[in-house]
Amino acid sequence: MNSFSRKLEGGFQRWGAIATGNPIKTILAILVFTLLLASNLKQVQLDMSTEGLFRSDDPQLIEYEAFQDQFGRDERIVLAVLSPKLFTEPFLEKLVNFHQALEERVPNLVNIDSLVNARSTVGTEDALLVTDLMEAFIEGNESPESLKKRIMSNRQYKNRLVSEDGQFVTLLLQMSNFSSGDSTEEEDEFSEDMEIGSSEDTPAVPLSDNEQIELLNVVREVVKEFEGPKFVVHLAGSPVVTDMIRKSMKKDMIKLTAIAVVIIGILLAILFRRASGVFIPITIVLLSLVGTLALYPTTSSVVTTTVIILPSFLLATGVAAAVHILSIFYQSYDGGMKKNEAVIHALAHSGLPVFMTSITTAVGLWSFLTAELRSIADLGLFAGLGILLILVNTLVLLPAMVSLSPIRTRKPSSNDQGFFLDRSLVNTGDYAVTHPWKILSVTMLLLVISFVGISKLVVSHNQLSWFPEKEPVKVATELIDEKMKGSVSMEILVKAKKDNAIKDSELLKKIGSFQEFLKQLKADDGSIPVGTTLSIVDIIKEIHQALNENDEAFYDIPDDNILLAQEILLFENSGSEDLEEVTNSAFTLARITVKVPWKDASFYVNFVKKIQNEAESTFGNEVEVTTTGLLLLFTTAISAIIQSMISSYLLAGILITIMMILLLTGIKKGLISMIPNLTPIILAMGIMGWFEIKMDMFTLLIGSIAIGLAVDDTIHFMHKFYDYYSQKADVKEAVRKTLSTTGRAMLFTSIALVSGFWIFLTATLSNVYYFGLFTGVTVFLAFLSDILLSPALMSVIHSKRQ
Repeated sequence: MNSFSRKLEGGFQRWGAIATGNPIKTILAILVFTLLLASNLKQVQLDMSTEGLFRSDDPQLIEYEAFQDQFGRDERIVLAVLSPKLFTEPFLEKLVNFHQALEERVPNLVNIDSLVNARSTVGTEDALLVTDLMEAFIEGNESPESLKKRIMSNRQYKNRLVSEDGQFVTLLLQMSNFSSGDSTEEEDEFSEDMEIGSSEDTPAVPLSDNEQIELLNVVREVVKEFEGPKFVVHLAGSPVVTDMIRKSMKKDMIKLTAIAVVIIGILLAILFRRASGVFIPITIVLLSLVGTLALYPTTSSVVTTTVIILPSFLLATGVAAAVHILSIFYQSYDGGMKKNEAVIHALAHSGLPVFMTSITTAVGLWSFLTAELRSIADLGLFAGLGILLILVNTLVLLPAMVSLSPIRTRKPSSNDQGFFLDRSLVNTGDYAVTHPWKILSVTMLLLVISFVGISKLVVSHNQLSWFPEKEPVKVATELIDEKMKGSVSMEILVKAKKDNAIKDSELLKKIGSFQEFLKQLKADDGSIPVGTTLSIVDIIKEIHQALNENDEAFYDIPDDNILLAQEILLFENSGSEDLEEVTNSAFTLARITVKVPWKDASFYVNFVKKIQNEAESTFGNEVEVTTTGLLLLFTTAISAIIQSMISSYLLAGILITIMMILLLTGIKKGLISMIPNLTPIILAMGIMGWFEIKMDMFTLLIGSIAIGLAVDDTIHFMHKFYDYYSQKADVKEAVRKTLSTTGRAMLFTSIALVSGFWIFLTATLSNVYYFGLFTGVTVFLAFLSDILLSPALMSVIHSKRQ
């Protein structure tokens, strides 16, 4: 071992003397620091929305927020009502009452679109009358049969407000962008062109997480009151999916944390068979977890979907540092050393590798800081900070707590399970040193097979797929997709440079032609996913038809721009505000809403590209065409996941390789040490590919997290191996001593990590399930790699063998 490492070990030894000499002061300092951090917990804010996945400067998010500033939220709460007798008086009356109850009772609601208030446009000789579709029925002047005829003949209602078979209707609820106490777009009627919330006196505050929860709770209350055998209501839409994710995350986080504490406590009890061996590590990680969560508001960060893995992850990984130090402490203490001397010796023995493993784990996590997705970058940041908090608390609290704890010595016995474990580990190392080429050949074969599996990996983003098959929101969404041909939308904005350009007949006809293209556009699987489209073109066609005795032949855009402008003016003077949904006041912007089914975002990647290419071909340089909306955020997440995976994996690998070179004081040693670190990750990714497990925003975390964890045992093995090898230059003896001293702690920490990650197998959401499963598999493979592949490599590289 080099002199620098000796100096570092001496530093840990001196610190041990200080901490054990002033235990009460040391513990109080940590407790005060933790309490100060914990005071921030009440300020922690949640953001489980799709927008919450992205960085604030993401171009697609900026475009989406600009769209929302103009038109409000595009995502809708979808209430789909199924009835075998839709067009009967009892059902229609109940539908009206249902609509009115939602309108009156649901807070922070901007608008409800349904058959009750859908537009009915009728032309007379000198006027255009725009009324609510069901107004005549409500007033008793129209029969259900007549109403049905009008509804089913209107092109704009089908697949949007009523199914083609006439047995399914929807109510589309639009939430406000802003909190009810602040200025909103609906309040600013006299200056609609002003930027929403721009007032210095009353700045707009986004609708809070709690307000969204309250809104949905009231919606559910109203639904419960009206539901019946002939009025079956299905609740869906992106806000509902987000709410269910929020509820599942909160529930699972509490459950998983509790299970992690219990399981890790049991494992610590089995390993150490002492109360102090359970209490001290768990206290350290729980204090660190509180401190980590409290860091979110201090950096103005919000808690996103990935936080669900943070508590259990820190509990499983954090206990490893304490285990390595306590293992040496108990061995020394039971061997006859005084308590304080034993803990100082343990810090000198394991302090440096514990420090290095914590740093490498944090570096592996911080590689996510380059991720395009904010939720992944934040997880990397705070998980890494959590690991450092655990390191500090372990090095500071552990020696102080041990010093104050009444710990009895325990005489070693030949029947002790520890002896059996040590012998098993030593025998495994002996086999690897004696038969290195067998180990290396099998490893190479498995790597080749794994690379084939990796080539089969598919990137995915589909929040709905996270839910169990019978989850109501998933069932409702699939039903709505089937009956109404779509439950999510893409928004296309046609932006002109001159005022009133959208009133130009030629441009409107191009927009209409583009809509017809969209309705016929096929996806990669040959299907036509577009259920319906809506734009100003549809309104103008409806106006022109109404002003020409409702003749179907006139469902078109007038060629005369003067006539076109007059018809638009008639519609504006009718009192209808529907044009505000599809254009701006200057008529420089046309909105095209494209309704499609909720599928995996990967399904729409090429589909969106086809739309963008056709838009360029149709409109040329005449106008600017942009695509936005919730669907675009989904597809953007796909490219962000790929970028995040590549950048974080490369960065983690490079940084950890550099650290291994520095720790082992040699380029060759550092590079060789990365072989057992990278091998388990490649094997696990290959297994995912062969079993067709998709790479999403959770499973992409596996590689960078795993390399940070896999390197921990490698550091402990390599650090002690070269220490012992420098004394005698005997590979077999060095491997034996390494596995007999630190091997048991390596085994236990691997078991603790695997158990900690496999706790996620009890999670509600499948994305968390697969993350836990394969991270656990990777950690298990990493342990096998360190007790088989590492000794085999040492045997081949170093000439002297036994």
